[in-house]
Amino acid sequence: MIVLEHTPSDKDKSARKIVAIFGLGLIGRSILSALGKSGHRSSKHLPFSWESSNQRCRDTQTILQHATQFALDAAGAAIACKVSIVWAAGRAGLMSPAHETEGEIVAFKDVLAFAEQLCKRLPEASHEFHLISSAGGLFEGQCLVDHASIPRPQRPYGQLKFAQERLLVASTAPMTRLVYRISSAYGFSGEGLRLGLVGVLVKDAIRHSVSRIFGMQDTLRDYILAADIGRFVARQLSREATNSEIFLLASGKPSAMCEILRRVEQVLARRLYVQFDMHPSAAGHNSYRLSALPAAWKPTDLETGIHQTALALREAFVTADALKASP
Repeated sequence: MIVLEHTPSDKDKSARKIVAIFGLGLIGRSILSALGKSGHRSSKHLPFSWESSNQRCRDTQTILQHATQFALDAAGAAIACKVSIVWAAGRAGLMSPAHETEGEIVAFKDVLAFAEQLCKRLPEASHEFHLISSAGGLFEGQCLVDHASIPRPQRPYGQLKFAQERLLVASTAPMTRLVYRISSAYGFSGEGLRLGLVGVLVKDAIRHSVSRIFGMQDTLRDYILAADIGRFVARQLSREATNSEIFLLASGKPSAMCEILRRVEQVLARRLYVQFDMHPSAAGHNSYRLSALPAAWKPTDLETGIHQTALALREAFVTADALKASP
């Protein structure tokens, strides 16, 4: 996890901001990148333990002490301050079995308890909790999803995300709750991190590897670029939210698997080698109504997103190969 700070200039009379991001994977690093461009600077970088609740407690206490100092002026008096917790963590994916999701709910409860503790320690500050959830997990197999749609998770992963949302809503702490239900994210945020289907196809095409796909050629999914999610969440973190809200982040333009394959091949001018896993439970369609998406949400079109992902991956491969070749 990482802690970021934003101290306004003399001309800017807005509150100081401190942001703790739990989870630095594809989405977390996209948020981190966007915040860096808006003037937030890193102040602490701590490991996040999935196995040890005691270690998580020690780390959150370090953040608590840091935030307490940040919310005071030189004379020790409380000043206008906004404290935000971002949960973008998670090791499990859509196809993960139940035993891979069990530890995540425990870790989430620890972080939620920490957020509640922050509210008590810093009552003068404004508090927000930002939860990265999963539209695909909550609404798997549903089409034309909007705000009236009822989550019906089909797998442990979707059940995990729904449980996290309900725990956040049930908290009585005085904090604004912002939930982001994202569709199928893709992109590149760094070596060793998830890429999403589109990113995996691009990587495998560059490496001349076979891609394994869960679903069928006509399976509909909705794909969005991780960098777009990062920018949207960063904007919410930079403004002063007064009401709790659930955002549905999708493109509103679903694509069949065969269309994705064709687009990646066209962008890369290279043939894909694909193995389909025809398990029926992986073939459910997903789509979302354009009218349900936030007005400020401007997703990158799929072709441009594929181009950007390919450029980032190629640059990373060139750098990695150069490092291997150096003495």
